[in-house]
Amino acid sequence: MQRHQFNWEIRPKSAQGCVSSCLLFGLIFCALFWLTIKFYSIVFSLVMTRLGIAPRLGIPLIITVFFGCFINLPLYLVLQCQGRRYYKFLPVLISLTPGSYIRSYIGLNVSGGLIPIVLALYQFHRTQPLAILIVMTIVALISYFFVTVLPGIGIYLTFSGFWIVTLIAVLASMIFIAAFTEMGLVTSGVARLDVPVAFAGGVLGTTIGGDLLHLKDLHVNRVASVLSIGGAGLEDGIAKCGISALIIAEWLPVVGELFSFN
Repeated sequence: MQRHQFNWEIRPKSAQGCVSSCLLFGLIFCALFWLTIKFYSIVFSLVMTRLGIAPRLGIPLIITVFFGCFINLPLYLVLQCQGRRYYKFLPVLISLTPGSYIRSYIGLNVSGGLIPIVLALYQFHRTQPLAILIVMTIVALISYFFVTVLPGIGIYLTFSGFWIVTLIAVLASMIFIAAFTEMGLVTSGVARLDVPVAFAGGVLGTTIGGDLLHLKDLHVNRVASVLSIGGAGLEDGIAKCGISALIIAEWLPVVGELFSFN
């Protein structure tokens, strides 16, 4: 009798606790969702402004980025036919001879590779090309030593290496843009040239030093899967390094002024 009474009393409390937990979880989820939307909207508008992207391209760019993470454009094919392998570089049309098949290939992800690289190359037209080349070279040399190569699997930029590469891209862009400004070598009409230079140098530097220079270490001939440059989409080191460098370069002077004692 006492046992039955104990169970009867605890059920309403359990139901009440479940409802409270669900409400708390819902509030936390809504708050995080709102903060995420707010954060990404700020970042997106900042990227559009600093990289010189026309406002009318905003919606098409979002759609392309969303669906592009599922698309890998083939750059290098490893084909096999009757026990022999042959290769195609930058295949425009993939035509297979009878009895042959694609064993593996290296691709370029649209969201994580193609779009950041195209936007980075566009900055050569808008900003200071020499500054981008210098920052790109510095980032490429440093990122070369901070990646982890897993033969047959992929190339990964370490967590500490990611932040080192990003901060170096930011600082190098600020230093060289300031120097070129003093020498009168900057392009007029573009505000905060160091921001797009940091983005372009970060993207192109990690692409060259982190990925392209390490392709030989992947041993593509032994791979039976797809290897994709920028395959993680916006979470890949190429896009993430460029966007992070852009954000840090944008806000670092503001933070410096807040903590300045002058």
